[in-house]
Amino acid sequence: MYQTSQHGDVVFQSDGQKLKLIEANDYPTTPVVTKDDSTNETKEDTTVAPPVQSPAPDAQADDTTNKQDVQSGACVDINTASKEELMTIIHIGEERADQLIKLRPFDSVDQLTRIKGIAAGRLKDIKTENKACVR
Repeated sequence: MYQTSQHGDVVFQSDGQKLKLIEANDYPTTPVVTKDDSTNETKEDTTVAPPVQSPAPDAQADDTTNKQDVQSGACVDINTASKEELMTIIHIGEERADQLIKLRPFDSVDQLTRIKGIAAGRLKDIKTENKACVR
């Protein structure tokens, strides 16, 4: 079982018969089982998930927003922004904004993974958007 809150982006590929894991930040605890209709056999798919790849160097960069954006006020400071301002950040809706406010303060944008439903995949999107910051 995969949950985006625990595994980030989860991507599968199917040929209509078999299901193959393409991307996840964690690996399955339950094997994929397929049924071969031609022989009516059920068998475990022994496809090995690809190794977890590190993010590109620019994605690993320090989580602080571009200094010019921070100075110009273009960033949304997750420690002081209003609920409405927080909701302008990708993947931050009403419920996550409420959670974020309750969990304040944050030392870095990376700590947004403390919010239910934000794992590595969504954090990457948030950092790529370059809107959230900690001043």
